[in-house]
Amino acid sequence: MSRILTIFLFSILILQSPAEKAVHLGVWSQFSAVSGKPNTYLAEIPASKSVERLLLPSSSPNIIKVVIDKKISRFEHDQKLNRIAIELDRSKKHLIEVETAENSKQLSDGRIIFSSLDAKIKGETAKLEKDPGNYRIGFWSNEEDSLFWNYNASRWGMYDLELTYSLAAKESKIKIQIGSKSIVSNINHTDSWYHYDTVKLGKIYLPKSGKYQVSINAIDKQGGAVMNFKSLVLVPTSEGKEIIQSGSNILLHSMDSKVNGVTLRYEPASKKRCLGYWSNPSDWASWDFTVNQPGKYKVTVRQGCGKGHGGSTASIILGDQKLSFEVEDTGGFQNWKNLTLGTLQIEEAGLKKLEVRPINKKGVAVMDIQEIILTKE
Repeated sequence: MSRILTIFLFSILILQSPAEKAVHLGVWSQFSAVSGKPNTYLAEIPASKSVERLLLPSSSPNIIKVVIDKKISRFEHDQKLNRIAIELDRSKKHLIEVETAENSKQLSDGRIIFSSLDAKIKGETAKLEKDPGNYRIGFWSNEEDSLFWNYNASRWGMYDLELTYSLAAKESKIKIQIGSKSIVSNINHTDSWYHYDTVKLGKIYLPKSGKYQVSINAIDKQGGAVMNFKSLVLVPTSEGKEIIQSGSNILLHSMDSKVNGVTLRYEPASKKRCLGYWSNPSDWASWDFTVNQPGKYKVTVRQGCGKGHGGSTASIILGDQKLSFEVEDTGGFQNWKNLTLGTLQIEEAGLKKLEVRPINKKGVAVMDIQEIILTKE
């Protein structure tokens, strides 16, 4: 099913004074939820030469990430007005997407949020600070202090680590520990304790489902405190390589996919090397790939399905094109059969996204997928 983002168009009140000109949103409901991406909201801001920034309403939930026109952006806690503000280029309209987090949890698209609101604090200095839309762990002046959460992972797999924080000056070095895996990273200053950046720290692999302790420790600080911490988010990511077309065909292996969900995962065992555990029909997979040869492509899916569990339906989606098919019972989830589904037209070279989304599930799982092959005609 094609993703449709509903944009709520709203009236705005322009506040103007010698010190400030801003778009002031009165209520949080003026943002609309983004389909398929929980805890994420979207608004359209019209162009205006008199507008310098966006002021989010005081009723906003805890903001952990801001994306302006599909690019991650810095945001600010306005001390005077006690609300979140976003800097804008006044000459054009913008799509503003904000991600929110209250308590730590796993979202239906597979992202795992570790929030400042329920972080457990070890130490004497770090503490939770609360302002509208801006909950954070501040006053972290002692390097011996640390944060931790206990988490029960529903799936193994590879994740990008995204940290949202502020740091007035200089830099700090921190360690993210998840079970036996860890990442050490320097974090740069954001110019102010009230300016928040969202940065990617690297990738981490969870080797199994089950219970983990997630912790953030300070290794070094050059300024007065380690940071103001807002959130750590684990974002499912590909376990393989970047896909760039090199010949006439395009091979989309399951290892190179991105999983969006809570049970679906890449299974690395040599006899599998496939997307499996597809017990939740709301989970879906996607591939980002670069096309060098536009044209018409025949679509083949290499799928397997256990005896008695066939009959589920799913769709292959590329932009506004869709090919739906019925999963075949192959006598075993790793007994592979190639299904030729039809053709997709790729009009232009460049980066594309192909998705596989279940329509329904008839058996214990939708299917296993090892590979999707796009053959140029």
